[in-house]
Amino acid sequence: MRKEMKDLTKILLGGENLSLYISDDMHIVDAVANKFNNLLDIKPNTIDELKTSHTSKTPIAPIAFSALSHKPKFDFVYMSLTPEYDKSRVHSEKQVAGEKWNDYINFYTSNKYFDFTNEWNSSHYTNVIKLLFALYEDHETGKISIEDIEKQLNTEKKYIFNTLLKDKSILFPSIVPFHSQGFNTNMNGINHLRDNMPGYDKYLDALLDYIKTSTEDNAIIISNNYADSRVVYSLLESDGAELLLDNQLLSVQKWDSKFAVLFNDHLFSRHGLRSDFEIDTVMTHITTLLKNGSENKGIKELEDYCKSLLEKREEEDHKSRGQRIKGNKLKKVAVKKLRKEKVFTPPVVTPAPVVAPAAPVTPAPVVAQVVENTDDKTND
Repeated sequence: MRKEMKDLTKILLGGENLSLYISDDMHIVDAVANKFNNLLDIKPNTIDELKTSHTSKTPIAPIAFSALSHKPKFDFVYMSLTPEYDKSRVHSEKQVAGEKWNDYINFYTSNKYFDFTNEWNSSHYTNVIKLLFALYEDHETGKISIEDIEKQLNTEKKYIFNTLLKDKSILFPSIVPFHSQGFNTNMNGINHLRDNMPGYDKYLDALLDYIKTSTEDNAIIISNNYADSRVVYSLLESDGAELLLDNQLLSVQKWDSKFAVLFNDHLFSRHGLRSDFEIDTVMTHITTLLKNGSENKGIKELEDYCKSLLEKREEEDHKSRGQRIKGNKLKKVAVKKLRKEKVFTPPVVTPAPVVAPAAPVTPAPVVAQVVENTDDKTND
């Protein structure tokens, strides 16, 4: 396993032997990552940039895969476009991994890496834990929360991963082995890289060959989100995989003697499987598929369940849209009425008719009046 990871890294970086220290090969790592970014027109310092260093100048070497192996062949493969990247822990992670290539490779192919990630409560591995528990442990349907798993296994969260895999092996291969916070591409992008980078073309062929030859018959291959799943789908299809089921929620392929279950959206997202119960029910049908080793057993039940789930969602969404529309109409009526009651309307006043001004009036002359003195007459 460690030899294969070292060989894949050498192929990616041009086929030359690796130096003792990672830092001595970082000029090659930088050149390859920059070519990836340039071919895909990824701008520097963007969320989808493929990184080779952290803000602290910590070297970030590529990872072809991480793995935990308790037996020669893998039972569970979780394929992603790029390795998991958490900017809050990447500096600590690379320091723990070591400065030498051998230490770095040993770290990612041992308990050390998974013990380290358990301390950080990674949501990435929380989903993997739920899938593993649903597949391999007897339990009550829908009871796959971390609390449920801790209780049933009688262990703390940080020990769940190793407890579940005590007699199994798991592989996390990277289609593009450079770290990124939000790298995203489709099969056209992958083919463009292969056409222009012979080293990457050989790397991808060697990676797929390693997955095929190092996994058990009836092993399960998982991919979780649209971009990753579409690329995995195309890679397996081009290598002869048979399509068994394809709907809005997931696709199922049979590749050689393995089964690929590719979720078309993130688990617990609006368009993906939204709950522990839905995830567990799907994985129950997958378990039937794996146990029987035949697509005739389990696939029809899975198809029927997905169909009923999608129909139920469509009905619920239709009702929800209807309630929103009805609510908006009622709200408009209420607001309109409210505004009518509250808006002040001034009384209508009829203006007085306009009258032409009257001609000026000349005042009459004041005439002096003689008043007769009656007192004199009386005294006479």
